[in-house]
Amino acid sequence: MRKIVLVAAMLSLSISLFAIYERMVQPPLPIKNISPQEVAERITGSPSPIVYLTEEESYLWYAVKEKRTDHADQRIEEFMESHGWMFTEKMGSGLIFSRDSQEVILTTQKWTKNYTLVKVPKESSAEEETS
Repeated sequence: MRKIVLVAAMLSLSISLFAIYERMVQPPLPIKNISPQEVAERITGSPSPIVYLTEEESYLWYAVKEKRTDHADQRIEEFMESHGWMFTEKMGSGLIFSRDSQEVILTTQKWTKNYTLVKVPKESSAEEETS
């Protein structure tokens, strides 16, 4: 009986520690000028499904609150189309949009199981439309 209680206690402790670790520790980011904790705070603090994160070098970074990649892509398409960009095609992790004679490629990257990061080239003048 003592062994069962000991095993159950160890199992409970292991599960609790894993849950705390998952909640407290965020995976590394491809963005240097913002911390994972700050990104998590911005995402959870915003009611919007797409959240502006930061500008770094010649890119704007956004996060999409979606577990499934296809749903995240759909949110990005809707957002860009609401700003005058038409979805052209998907190539790997890139979403290609066009407007007039311009073309912009947004790249996506799954950050956690709940969020997708979006990298938007600034020089495409997309920042005027997506900011």
